[in-house]
Amino acid sequence: MVTHADCKNDDCPVEVKRTRLTDKACKTATCPVGIKRTRLTDSASLYLEISPAGSKPWFWKFYAAGKESRLALGSYPAVTLKAARVARNEARKTASTGTNPVRKRRAEKPAATRNAVTTFEAVAREISDSKSPGWNENHAAQWLRCLEKGRVPVCRLAVSGRTVGADAAGHAAKD
Repeated sequence: MVTHADCKNDDCPVEVKRTRLTDKACKTATCPVGIKRTRLTDSASLYLEISPAGSKPWFWKFYAAGKESRLALGSYPAVTLKAARVARNEARKTASTGTNPVRKRRAEKPAATRNAVTTFEAVAREISDSKSPGWNENHAAQWLRCLEKGRVPVCRLAVSGRTVGADAAGHAAKD
């Protein structure tokens, strides 16, 4: 007998029927008002976590070195129920060999994107290239001259987490 999830009593009279998730259940799932998140469980520790904002990420819960961990598998509907099950099965195979799937994923990230160093100069030139069609020729030339002439030490500084046209907080500028 499977007992009610909220009940701490082993003799709980409420019986919960365990069934596998369906695509319809994933599609229509919502988080009740006043609750941080709701989890819809599937088989083999796969679950869909629904937030009040409406996001629906897939997770696979597993134990590595005696400690509970979870692996993110993507968000519904971009990752379907079937795709989440396939990803879970691949992660289970990885875990069965003694490798932590989360650490494996981190190691597989391309070193170029993880360790990329972008300089202020590169970002400034990218901004110049994107904005110069709206500038007159004199302004564009003056902008680059100012950058090259007076800001050489600053130009070599590394910047990270910024996008072209972003403000100091990293938000995209509105044109």
